[in-house]
This record gives sequence, C-alpha cells and structure tokens, in this order.
Amino acid sequence: NLMSKGGTEFTSFAKHKKFGKDLYADLVATTLRKTFYAETWLNGKGDLGPSCNGAYNVYDVDRLQILGKTFVNSGDHSKWGISATSAIVCIGDINRQSSQAARGGGTMCVKNQQLWTNFKDAIMLAKCCAGQRSCLPS
Repeated sequence: NLMSKGGTEFTSFAKHKKFGKDLYADLVATTLRKTFYAETWLNGKGDLGPSCNGAYNVYDVDRLQILGKTFVNSGDHSKWGISATSAIVCIGDINRQSSQAARGGGTMCVKNQQLWTNFKDAIMLAKCCAGQRSCLPS
C-alpha cells in the first residue's frame, strides 16, 4: 500500500508475465474480496468474458455514457475497474484478454466515494454471468 502526502491510501496490484492469469479475476477481486466491473479494450483475440467461477465475479463493461457521449469498449482504450458495492476504483494498464496473460501489468486502486459513483453511474451495459438478466451496479 502507498500513502499520499494528503493521507489517501492507494493499493497497487502488479503481475509478472509468468503469473499467467487475469489481473482482475485472479488478483484484484480475490485479494479485495469484492465483485468488480472492468472496463478494458476488448477489440482483439481472446476476450476473457465475465469471470463467474470464483467467490467474486468480474464483469466486463460493454458500454459507458459520460456527459451524454457513449463509448463502447472496442473503441475505448481505457483500463479501469470498480468494485460492485464499495467505493473502490482501480486505474490500470492491462486488458482482460487471454493474450495479456503473458504480459506484466497492473492497476492502482483507491477508495473514493465520489470517483466511484462517477464511474458506476457511467456504466450502461455489462456482460453478465450465465443466467443473469442484468448485472449493472446499484
């Protein structure tokens, strides 16, 4: 964990290319014990899809709306995630694709209610687990 001069605590997650797993499903969500929404660039081979096998799910954000402008994950190269029910926001540098398993990368997380609310409210569509009709954050 890192502490800012102003007292804000940040948690850094990093993976080596030999980790061979998904950053959010296999490290962030399990360590923080939270279900997550991940918005990463999904415009290539090997999209992982939602992770629904563990105690904490990871959903892919498909569409956002910010200030009236719509973004889809295939045209948005940002990489961030939010917890489903608490004010955790993570900003990172790796996509949720199988090709990324062999790459190092990471994300930096902070607990901030206003920032989390802004990201949460922007989510318009997410890929859910099988059998779920909707999985938008509440």
